[in-house]
Amino acid sequence: VKAAISEFGVPVKGDRSVEWEEHGLQKKRRRVCVPAQSSDNSKFPDMSEMMSEPFEELDSLRTLLQSVLQDLTPPRIIVFGDESSGKSSLLEHLAMMPIFPRSESFCTRSAIHVRLRRDPSQAVAILSVRHWEGREEVVESEEQVSIAQGHVQVRNAMLKLLEHEQCGCGPGVAKSKFIALEVRKADVPNIDLIDLPGLTNDV
Repeated sequence: VKAAISEFGVPVKGDRSVEWEEHGLQKKRRRVCVPAQSSDNSKFPDMSEMMSEPFEELDSLRTLLQSVLQDLTPPRIIVFGDESSGKSSLLEHLAMMPIFPRSESFCTRSAIHVRLRRDPSQAVAILSVRHWEGREEVVESEEQVSIAQGHVQVRNAMLKLLEHEQCGCGPGVAKSKFIALEVRKADVPNIDLIDLPGLTNDV
């Protein structure tokens, strides 16, 4: 569509209809109306800002409406793979802030669920420990933490989980609980990032 708009010139003079052929198992013709001045990006609302409020309302009802939310849920990225293969570093680059524990001698030992929500009115991070009861997410503890020191707070919460499950800092992982971190800022997209413990080959 952008290519078609550019062919009309900048700005578009008068409304135009654009048609193109979509290739796949069956060829389909698509059509969209391009309004005048559409080449000016400032005319379009920010979709991430538009979806912030609906996602905020849906988050609290996620477990109850899981079967009907479907396309209304935020995009979710889940990473899994070998231990120390850079999974946490990848997600941290996507989040553009220090969230995940980083240490050569410390790996992810519990699932970490980060919920980024666009909110122009504040910059806040809420850390919680949760577990599942059936399909319901139960919050065991919750506290506000510093965004800049998020990786430290997440690491401390993870160590407490490991101690509770008596697996120490060795090869064990926390299986019954997970860490959730909700970050609300003006410059983040509405997306969920999930980091899982790495896979190891134990003989």
